[in-house]
Amino acid sequence: MHRRRLATSVLAGSLVLAVTACGAGRDPETYRARPTVDAALAAVGELELRNVTIVPPADGEAEIGVGRDAVTTLSIINLGERPDRLVQVSSPAATSVELLDSEGTVATSVDVGKLAALGPEDFSLTLRGLTAGLRPGQSIELTFTFANNGRKTLLVPVGVYTSPVPAPEHNVFEEVEGGGEGEDEPAEGAAADTAEEDAKGTTEG
Repeated sequence: MHRRRLATSVLAGSLVLAVTACGAGRDPETYRARPTVDAALAAVGELELRNVTIVPPADGEAEIGVGRDAVTTLSIINLGERPDRLVQVSSPAATSVELLDSEGTVATSVDVGKLAALGPEDFSLTLRGLTAGLRPGQSIELTFTFANNGRKTLLVPVGVYTSPVPAPEHNVFEEVEGGGEGEDEPAEGAAADTAEEDAKGTTEG
């Protein structure tokens, strides 16, 4: 028995060392940079698009409805020595996409200097006239076009809710449990049998 316990302890210790060694490499998968669940990440030539996300519905709304506008925020990092310009953004999920500067004014392009970084405080995108409702958990395609680094299409998710979503006004469970109004009616055959039994009882009496 003592030998069995000793062998089990040694085996358990070996498993712990093996699992620990899996994350001890030079470039373990666990430590690589990854986008968050509600944001996208992509490279376009010498540029990086980071934290690309659609602002979620506000004030407890369940979704951003069809025909309404949605705001997209992101950061652009220029890792190269050559400046660039974001000249166009398009999406099949909206009738048009506008570039807005830090003042909220519509801009024809967004300049990205060499070895520079732009964030949500510098510019944003507005998706005009959504073709379908958007809510957290959904993603849409956005295509970014730069003057020097080319074009990139990526899936951009809607951010998570920032406030509680109100419950439905009606109780869906009552509809399922209650069914129709009134009591269940007997089948035609059952009604006939009942009537026949009643007739026999009357005759015998």
